[in-house]
Amino acid sequence: MSALKKHQTFPSALFLTLALVLSGCAKPAVLMTSTHELGMANESRLTVLGSPQPSRDKDTLCRGDLSKIMTSASLDPDQQQKLHSFICGGKDSVSALNHFYYGLPDNQRLKLRQAFEHYGYDIQNFGCSCGF
Repeated sequence: MSALKKHQTFPSALFLTLALVLSGCAKPAVLMTSTHELGMANESRLTVLGSPQPSRDKDTLCRGDLSKIMTSASLDPDQQQKLHSFICGGKDSVSALNHFYYGLPDNQRLKLRQAFEHYGYDIQNFGCSCGF
């Protein structure tokens, strides 16, 4: 990634992080970056999982990669349904996704994170210790 592209990405990521910190933990988030080629510069893009905001990375995830990720992570059918609903349901599910993600046992959360990484996504824990 060129230095110019890094400087263009950094302010938006910093702004998003600052906005989440200043929200006072009202909506902690699970953030995702991706380096998938989507017909634009192949650079990391930040997506707030559970947000109703459209995202080409979220569209790619919801159209097929998520089912592969959930199978790879050995989530049970109920967990798969919840995770799909929180990420792809089109509703504001940031807080619900955060509760779900941090409610998983450590080994299962690690396995899910590794499955995301295997398919080209990086899950970044963000938020504060708001009772989790």
